[in-house]
Amino acid sequence: MDSSVPPADDRYLRAFHAVCRAGTLSAAATGLHRSQPTVSYQLRQLERSLGTALFERRGRRLVLTPAGEALRDFCDRFYAEYARLRSGFPAASPAPRPLRIASVSGYGRYVLVPRLAECLDADVAPQVSFPPATEVFARVRDGAADLGFAHYRSSSRELRCVRVFSERLVLVHPRRWRIADADALGGLPFVTYDESDALVAQWFLGALGRPPPKYRSAAHFEEIEEALHWVAQGRGVTVVPDFCVPADERRVAVLETPRTCTNAIHAVLPTGAVTAEAKRLLAALKAGGPGRTGRVRSRRDRRT
Repeated sequence: MDSSVPPADDRYLRAFHAVCRAGTLSAAATGLHRSQPTVSYQLRQLERSLGTALFERRGRRLVLTPAGEALRDFCDRFYAEYARLRSGFPAASPAPRPLRIASVSGYGRYVLVPRLAECLDADVAPQVSFPPATEVFARVRDGAADLGFAHYRSSSRELRCVRVFSERLVLVHPRRWRIADADALGGLPFVTYDESDALVAQWFLGALGRPPPKYRSAAHFEEIEEALHWVAQGRGVTVVPDFCVPADERRVAVLETPRTCTNAIHAVLPTGAVTAEAKRLLAALKAGGPGRTGRVRSRRDRRT
């Protein structure tokens, strides 16, 4: 087993258990409300963290290996025992106050969620989802979310947007690729994800001062992490916020450009009543300032 690989994420265990119970990737993805490529990616990451194969493909069927059967049995016992313990706990009183948050994935997963514990009272229970920006606006407008976060503003009169963060956008490519200059980008395969079209356009305008050329998608995924994994495999390039690129990922590199491309993240609120919890979270985020966190530094950055 690769000792540099972190322990298995609980999301990956739940995805694995869902596939075992549902019988197919597509059925498991439907039950988890995720895309099939997302579930497939999570299974690969789980196998990588464990250092062993969990499934064998036989035609269109997925068949558990002996290691997979052992892990399935463990998950059966674990989740059954967890349900039993949970049912025996006394009900919490008073019930925590829910705060429904919809956020674009990059900012939500890497910046917002790590800050929630310090920004929210202990009796507030955040419920965070990561839909595309258009769905963020729709959920806040329809009352399905108390607060949203998106990487561009809405023009709807039913919503108001407040700038809370500034992210740095970078183009990431396989490290072994030698890209002579930005003019070569139009001929390269791009790895896209649900939010990538807007970010690619923003990067070309901000970093190069021109609109993006026509480009072909080598693959499309739901999540940024899947796109970065594909780039690390040497399959194409992608544009992401810099904090999404793991600092210890040695298989990718950031393309240096004459200018730094920044992009504003906006909190999305209804123009009408806003919950007290949403107001407090927004005030805490604004108090921290609209700064940014950068995990990837170019060679130019390191010289300064």
